[in-house]
Amino acid sequence: MKTRKILLVVLVLCSLLFVVACGDQRGVPVSDPQDLPEVEDQEQNEDEVSMDGDMEDNPQEDLTSEQEEQTIAGIFVGWIDGNSFEVKIGDDIYTIRTSEYVDVPMDIDGSNVEVSFTENEHGQNIATYFVITK
Repeated sequence: MKTRKILLVVLVLCSLLFVVACGDQRGVPVSDPQDLPEVEDQEQNEDEVSMDGDMEDNPQEDLTSEQEEQTIAGIFVGWIDGNSFEVKIGDDIYTIRTSEYVDVPMDIDGSNVEVSFTENEHGQNIATYFVITK
């Protein structure tokens, strides 16, 4: 009986020590906004795009307007992963990534398709248009 009490006390002390050692103030809601630490304004990096909508003052133009869009028609080979698929034209196979603007169905292997795409800064073909043709 005495060893159980000692074991219980040791367990409680270890738990308390763990909570104190690992505990911090992160995640605790702040009731007064004045209690928040001050954040210094950081200068905007030259490579960052301005969010004010003024493209004339922004040294980096809209990338899609500078890129040449290509359109191909071929056979949908299949999905590589959840984001990329392949289209075959003769002996050439094009790897194309989907985008938030294009909806590509999942079960269309072997279908004739028409795809428009642009190449991004990483050399990846990004779909801008997709349609199943007859």
